[in-house]
Amino acid sequence: MNLFEMKPKESRLKLKALKKELVLNPITLSDEAWLDDAYGAEKVTEIFEQVNIKEISRIVYRLLNNESKSLFKKQMVTFIDENGDSAELELGGVELLRTMISGWEEKLALLNALLENIGASRPEITDTNVKKKKKRVTRKKKR
Repeated sequence: MNLFEMKPKESRLKLKALKKELVLNPITLSDEAWLDDAYGAEKVTEIFEQVNIKEISRIVYRLLNNESKSLFKKQMVTFIDENGDSAELELGGVELLRTMISGWEEKLALLNALLENIGASRPEITDTNVKKKKKRVTRKKKR
């Protein structure tokens, strides 16, 4: 993913654990600078090629609008470990978002929302990528 090839736009994401739709703001210059500082161009490419959901969720969280981010304010969350012991932890932000993403369908939705947001979901079609196919006509032999 080349940072210079981005065509930012707003995108949306729905998770089963939430009643509201999440909105990702178009990427700003500040977001591009953050991506470059946090990862660098090669690492961003690697994140998408390897579908690194942990880092993709961090990028998605960064792009959420304030109303969507407000759903992930710090809160006390109860966890029960494998021994049956419960513990309350204060969880918020990207970590809380990650706990609400379940299954491949939602992971894919997260990735697709981000790809749509950066304008990479559908490559632009230009004359150079379009190959015209000739229709083949078959004729019946006369008997």
